[in-house]
Amino acid sequence: MSVKVNGLNDAIGAIKSLSKIWDKQLGASIGKQARKIIVDRTRHGKDAHGKSFTPYSKKYKKSGTVNLTKSGYMLDSITVEPHDDYVRVYIPGTEGDKNFDIALVHNEGGKSGRGKGFRMPKREYFGIFTDDEIRQVKKIIEAKYDEVIRRLNK
Repeated sequence: MSVKVNGLNDAIGAIKSLSKIWDKQLGASIGKQARKIIVDRTRHGKDAHGKSFTPYSKKYKKSGTVNLTKSGYMLDSITVEPHDDYVRVYIPGTEGDKNFDIALVHNEGGKSGRGKGFRMPKREYFGIFTDDEIRQVKKIIEAKYDEVIRRLNK
């Protein structure tokens, strides 16, 4: 004896569709938004937690808002790499590469090679931690979810 449930195959299909909401396009959208958030916030002198960066030292020849953009190259090099099941937002390179090392010491603080005993203050710019920034990323995911739901309801 068997029982037939009308619409079961459709329901199973819907569940499978929702479980596969992530794709490279979604990853690219999230990554681009994350990159934009990081670059815009940093250029406005705010760290990953929304606080103003530690001021420049008196010996440093730059004044004004601390925005980590002496040349702009460090922020411009932030790369978005979408994959099938995640997105990578990063600064290319490895330890020993000048741009990578500069980006790392700005974010983490520490010895920077600017003279004996000099320590770069931690100016954590790389990350998304504030509620508003997280909300911006969630909007992208919610829009994708809504798109899948609309498709299923057709």
